[in-house]
Amino acid sequence: MDKLRILRSVEQAILQHLGADEIRMYLLLLATSRENGEGIISYKSIRKAFGSYFHADRMLNVCRDLRKRGLIEASFPPLDELTEQDFALNYRIVPAR
Repeated sequence: MDKLRILRSVEQAILQHLGADEIRMYLLLLATSRENGEGIISYKSIRKAFGSYFHADRMLNVCRDLRKRGLIEASFPPLDELTEQDFALNYRIVPAR
């Protein structure tokens, strides 16, 4: 997967409609994805990147927004089943068409 090509292909119009957290999350997921576009990242790693204010509910909302825009594929467990110690986000970067 050519990460630079994917990043270049994300249209400016899409980026203009994303908030700062959505852009940061997309870049973090893109950077940590494997060659096939799939990745797994722990909630602890995400909080290190975003800061302690970035709680699980905010992270899930940001990822849902990215999924709705067709930038990632991910499935999310119910919020009440998540804890900082055991949560990991499994995702796939969706290549631009």
